[in-house]
Amino acid sequence: SPFEGRILLPPGLLGPRTDQQALVMELERQVETCRRALEQAQAEYTGRGDEKAAERQTSQDELRRDVRMAARNLAEAEQQLSLQGGEMAGQTHRKASLRLLNLCRENAGVYIKVGQHLANLDYLIPQQYIDTLSSLFDDAPETPYDDVRQVIYEDLGAYPETLFDNFDPKPIASASLAQVHVAYEKGTGRKLAIKVQ
Repeated sequence: SPFEGRILLPPGLLGPRTDQQALVMELERQVETCRRALEQAQAEYTGRGDEKAAERQTSQDELRRDVRMAARNLAEAEQQLSLQGGEMAGQTHRKASLRLLNLCRENAGVYIKVGQHLANLDYLIPQQYIDTLSSLFDDAPETPYDDVRQVIYEDLGAYPETLFDNFDPKPIASASLAQVHVAYEKGTGRKLAIKVQ
């Protein structure tokens, strides 16, 4: 039996639910209802809704308005839940922080800088954002070597293999707006750190 070795308590044995618990449960139900309504409105707007929706001949403006209203309702329900400290509030922040992390990584550059700044605002934003966005401090994307070559050519008038005896295509460090490559000076063989922005 899947319940073997477990103690099952009848509902209410540990006391009745508090008003706070009941409110959180109701808010969680509202969030789920709003989430489903938004998914349905998005499906109708993109033409993937049910056949009845297609038969209604609703204008694109009305469908767009429905999506906005459903999104607004979901945001308000999630905000209310987060104010009450429901379990779904943490899930909502976690999901949103992952979307923000992906946005920062995809757009790179200044977006990573903004994400790093947000990760330092622990006095202002939920902990889920801090935990997720902190990875931007250690995991900055590397610029492809062809792009690095082009930047050096544009800034210095020649490609790295012409300017240096040796230029390592793999950076030794990468940050949000620049990365550092090891190169060796022509003639002297002196080791250099070349910062490419």
